[in-house]
Amino acid sequence: MRELLARLADLYGASGREQDLVSEIREEFKQTADEVSIDKFGNVIASKRGSGDLSVMLAAHMDEIGLAVEKVDRDGFAFPSNVGGWNPQILPSNPLRGNKCWGI
Repeated sequence: MRELLARLADLYGASGREQDLVSEIREEFKQTADEVSIDKFGNVIASKRGSGDLSVMLAAHMDEIGLAVEKVDRDGFAFPSNVGGWNPQILPSNPLRGNKCWGI
C-alpha cells in the first residue's frame, strides 16, 4: 500500500490536469473492483459488491496545488500565479517541481 500511495503522490495532478492520476487510479481499481467508472467531473468511482448489509464509502481528494509562471525577470526569478487555490504561507516548506508544461 505504501508503494501505491508513493507512486500516486509522485504523479502530476494540479487542478484541471488530473488525467495521469485518473488513469493510474482507474487501472489500480480494475484489479480488484467489480465496476470502475469516471464521471463527467473526472472522479473515479469504483464499486465492489459484498454479501452483507453494510456499505462503506472511501473518498479522497485527487488534485494538488499548482503554480503557473507568469513571468521570469532578467535575474532569472520566476513569478508564479495560482492554479486552483493555495495559501502562500505553506509554499516555503514545500518543494516545487517543474515537470509538466502546457502550451504557451
